[in-house]
Amino acid sequence: MSQLKEPEVKIIEAAKQVFLEKGLEKAKMRDIADTAGISRTALNYYYRTKENLFYKIIEEILEDIIPHFESLLSKDTLSFQERFLDIIDVYADFLSRNNVVPRFILMEIQRNPQTLFDFVNTNPKVKKYLQLLRTMLKHEEENKNIKQLPIEELFILFYGLLFVPYLMDPFIKEFFLNEKSKIEAYHRNHLENMKQVLLLFLSAKSMGQTVN
Repeated sequence: MSQLKEPEVKIIEAAKQVFLEKGLEKAKMRDIADTAGISRTALNYYYRTKENLFYKIIEEILEDIIPHFESLLSKDTLSFQERFLDIIDVYADFLSRNNVVPRFILMEIQRNPQTLFDFVNTNPKVKKYLQLLRTMLKHEEENKNIKQLPIEELFILFYGLLFVPYLMDPFIKEFFLNEKSKIEAYHRNHLENMKQVLLLFLSAKSMGQTVN
């Protein structure tokens, strides 16, 4: 996390747990205070509302990963494929250390999608990242290196493939009998399969579309 005081770290981790269990709408500040082991007064000193706390969690996620994306997307010395695969690796590394994030995001999308969409549409860091990504994709489309497609389609496929192992984590553990080596091998194989699927999906020669 960014430069947070120890009580703030405890509060944020407690809030993640409560939001996962109840969602933003049903979560209470008292629930978060109790989970963090602090008083409601102490919680209010740092965060006055659960909405502010929710946005802080999202900001912490963005501050962890977006600088890596900005650096990669700005590297003209790398090919599109290299940058795209590196972006996947950054996400994979982040999620391996924060495996509750996909469930956290998905549960809130199901409960109150407008909250997340409003945040994404107004957050300057997200807007800058998306603009860099759109610029890269447009350049590759114009040079006929990838096929033309709505960025929304790419996002849905990308995050679907990225998140599914973490959303299905309990099943995966049961399927592989909780054997750590097999679970780790599955995640490695899934990552490589994801890369191949996405590159094929983006290829200008895939799905009947050819380069003129």
